[in-house]
Amino acid sequence: MIALLSTFKPNLILTDNLIGLVQAAEVIKEIKSFVHFKNISFILCSGHVDIKSIALEMSANAYLEKPFDLIELYCIIDTVLQGSINSAIE
Repeated sequence: MIALLSTFKPNLILTDNLIGLVQAAEVIKEIKSFVHFKNISFILCSGHVDIKSIALEMSANAYLEKPFDLIELYCIIDTVLQGSINSAIE
């Protein structure tokens, strides 16, 4: 995973709360442990009822509650990438 990040250098990662058998919190923590990846923004997607608090706990920049529509997805991505706010979580 780290090799992929070094190759592609993403500005944003959109992830589900559960990635197979791994929780996104573990992935975000690992990625942010590398100094050169600290500026990557994360948007967490989940159908979990506590998605907002989960996203806050794992320092995600924003969250999307499933199901969501493409306009909502676009707006969140645009907000995070524009950097108009550090976090879209209210």
